[in-house]
Amino acid sequence: MPRHGSVKSPQSRIAAETFADGLRQCLNIRSVQTAYLEEAPFAEDAVAGLCARSVVISFFAGEGSHGGEDVRKILSEAGKGYVPVIGPVGTEPKIAGLVIAAVRRELAGELRAA
Repeated sequence: MPRHGSVKSPQSRIAAETFADGLRQCLNIRSVQTAYLEEAPFAEDAVAGLCARSVVISFFAGEGSHGGEDVRKILSEAGKGYVPVIGPVGTEPKIAGLVIAAVRRELAGELRAA
C-alpha cells in the first residue's frame, strides 16, 4: 500500500497504518502491509516481496504523479506490473461521504462533551 510518507510529519504514515489495521480486521487477513515513497518501509522493497495474489492499494488523495504514476512505475520496474492497483483511494466517489460522516460524528461528540 504505497503512500507518500513524510519525514516532516508522521500523520500520513499513521493514517495509512490505521487504514491497514482496519483492512486487516475487515478482511480477516494478516498479510496487509504498508509501504511508503519517502520513508521506510519503502515501496520498492515491499513490492519486491509481492506474490501473484497481491493487490496494491494506492492510498493517495488524487491522481497526481505519486498516486497516478509512481505506484505503477515501481511495480513495473520490479517486474510486478501484473499486480492490480486499487486507487488512488482518494478519488473514489464514496470517500467524500465517509469523510463528511466522520467529521459530523466528531463534531457531534464535541457538542455533547461541551
